[in-house]
Amino acid sequence: MSASVKSDPETAPNNGVDQDAAQLQLNRSWHFIESFAASFCALNFIGGVRSVFFLGLLAGGPAAMWSSYIITMFFMFITAAVLAEICSALPLSGSIYIWAAESAGPKYARFVGVVVAWWTCTAWMTFSASNCQTTANYIVSLLAVYEIDFPGGITMDNVKWRAFIWAISEGLLIVSVAMNYLPSRWYSRVFKFSLGLMMLDFFLCVIWLPIANTSIAIVAASRLIFAVARDGVLPLSWWIGRVSRDGQPRNAVTVMYVFGSALLCVILASNVAFTSLVSAGGIPTIAAYGLIGLLRLTMTPNSFRSTKFRLGVFRRPMYAATAFFQAIVFSVMVSPFFFPVTAQSFNFAGVILGAVTIFAIIMYFVTPEDKWLRPETVRQALAAGDLTSSESASIAKPDHE
Repeated sequence: MSASVKSDPETAPNNGVDQDAAQLQLNRSWHFIESFAASFCALNFIGGVRSVFFLGLLAGGPAAMWSSYIITMFFMFITAAVLAEICSALPLSGSIYIWAAESAGPKYARFVGVVVAWWTCTAWMTFSASNCQTTANYIVSLLAVYEIDFPGGITMDNVKWRAFIWAISEGLLIVSVAMNYLPSRWYSRVFKFSLGLMMLDFFLCVIWLPIANTSIAIVAASRLIFAVARDGVLPLSWWIGRVSRDGQPRNAVTVMYVFGSALLCVILASNVAFTSLVSAGGIPTIAAYGLIGLLRLTMTPNSFRSTKFRLGVFRRPMYAATAFFQAIVFSVMVSPFFFPVTAQSFNFAGVILGAVTIFAIIMYFVTPEDKWLRPETVRQALAAGDLTSSESASIAKPDHE
């Protein structure tokens, strides 16, 4: 159930692991700085601030910016509290799909877990692709700054201009993915360099080397995809869920490149590819947040008593607020950007999520129940989440029904 990969003492010999087991274990040589950089740099919140201001001022103006910011902060703090409650009760080294599954209770845990796992993988893979396009947009904006002419004009209505941005985006994706094939001891330097670069970017507010942001995002995403594939709920899981000789999930990185490269091709056909990719990278996570709030409200409102962040009497209103706000954000991000809607201005973010959800449901039915998130495993986790601190000391007894 956990997404971390550890050797099994019952199956591995004392003098090491066999070849098959070795191919299922990630290299664990990174330390605190690398672990921090993997999250800090992958999220790229500094570059995201610039996108927020750009899109916010373009779409609504200053008044809409500050008012929306205050409302969003209020509800996102509530969402963070709801997530902290279940995460502290189940401190698993997995991803959000584990907590979403447990929020659904034993009956629907497998179904919710599979769907949210697919959503999460899609979110991270799409984010990497959209990050490359964001970087390409910043680069080509220099043509407008220096008043350099481009055949057909610098506009998304010009297919030549879109092809130009697409080519740069694909090139950035190749470079970012290629960095993930470095040996782990070399890639540690990329982490540290990216962290320093983000600090420099914070003070100067200038994109210096956005490839390093994207490359770190691929690191985080590839490990998530590896974990989900190792659990057997992705196509070709037997291949994706294996690592190289030095313990790196390079097959997962390859999958990310194929997916991202194909996704960037929409730039050629769509005038709103940038905003659609940004939405497609966000709505799976938003949907997962809202789903957890809804499930905590309706399915497991009194569970996870062992949490260190218990919401007490405010839990039900906060669960409802989380589901309500994330539903609003979701509906906005899947809505059309321009009216009337045409083939070139169609926001395809909802189509991506819908297709991914359908594939996830198919995998739910074809994946045997005893292969992933067995009901007894879910019940044991729920029971552990309800133990008090004094009771947790004697948790060793298995659940016999």
